[in-house]
Amino acid sequence: MPDGTAVHIPKVPEKYVKWLRARQGIYREIANMSHLGQHKNVISLFEVLEYVQDSKSTLFLSLELVSGGELFDRIKIGRGTSEVTAQRYFRQLLDGIGYCHAKGVCHRDLKPENLLLSDPSGDAVLRIADFGLSAAFAIAANGSDGAAQSSAGVSSGHSHSHGSPSSCSSSPATPPSSLSMRRLRSVVGSPHYVAPEVSPDSVQGYDGPKADIWSAGIIVYTMVAGILPFGKDLKHCARFNEFRKWFERHELVYLAHGVRIQNVRSSPPGARPPSAASAPPSVTEADQRSKDGQRATPMEELNWFFPDHVTENARSLIIMLLHPEPSRRATLSQVLRHEWTRGGGAAEAVDSVTQQLGKTKFSRSPNAPPSRDQPRQSCQASTLASPDAKNEWGPGSSSQRGGPL
Repeated sequence: MPDGTAVHIPKVPEKYVKWLRARQGIYREIANMSHLGQHKNVISLFEVLEYVQDSKSTLFLSLELVSGGELFDRIKIGRGTSEVTAQRYFRQLLDGIGYCHAKGVCHRDLKPENLLLSDPSGDAVLRIADFGLSAAFAIAANGSDGAAQSSAGVSSGHSHSHGSPSSCSSSPATPPSSLSMRRLRSVVGSPHYVAPEVSPDSVQGYDGPKADIWSAGIIVYTMVAGILPFGKDLKHCARFNEFRKWFERHELVYLAHGVRIQNVRSSPPGARPPSAASAPPSVTEADQRSKDGQRATPMEELNWFFPDHVTENARSLIIMLLHPEPSRRATLSQVLRHEWTRGGGAAEAVDSVTQQLGKTKFSRSPNAPPSRDQPRQSCQASTLASPDAKNEWGPGSSSQRGGPL
């Protein structure tokens, strides 16, 4: 001290620091789920209990019971699901995503293993689960997180209840008109499903809702194709690099119920699009021509990317969802208006999601503080993994908690 007083600064044990970070991550999950409340396509958090002992503390989350297993179990590897089934579950997924985004929360770990089904029947309802990596991408006018306002209900005590999700909030939810968006910087998610902009190399961070849109695109591709479109490391994935080049040659124009593809520049002579295999083999210029000998259409140039049984409408939707450039990737409202999404007599259900999104107005806040979770380890797998092989980030699952927000 300046006056010469001696002080002692004790060293905080590393184990205690890890415990605090893990606890903060769990609190964030509780806060976001409490803020979301109940929705038919989002798994509900009913109650939070904490049992405090002298040397440890245990949290218990009382969640909605679902017995239908994972959506992953309904996807036949190498074939996928029927298009009608894929449309039904994809619409339910969009319904849940739209509700979360309207509440200012993005999931950031969407994948078939985190999409649960209400019961074993063929009419089971999809529930989005595991909000351990979720983040509030909307901040209130005073700079606080819109979702974080509901975290005050978690406190210490001996074997007590924190009540229902609606009672966990110490103050009313911030009105949509007073929310502004912030960019996130946490490198989180699961291999194969994480968006290309979610990278430690991204200086400006990323748009959380657009990252969820990318993950939804990977999910719908997996449902209709039965395979994953890309390897786990997009930087070194030959298929993704060729897919990105296609967008450099073409521009997407979003229409009322679909998309129009127009050429930006001609394909270079001798261009070699990859096949549907993991590594693109060498092909000739003739492979870019249609059966009648004419130059292939923009969609035909992507025949290598889609299995033959995937319909034209599904293909156009998927390229909207998987645009490598997030600023040009389709918004949720545009996806909801697509003809494939509205197929099967689901226009009314889709319109309800659009109306929910329309009630929420976000403004961009370039100076808003970004989220700062700890970076995740690089991915390791490259095939459509079984539910027993989900932990592809190394130690811990893709929903591993930890790191300051």
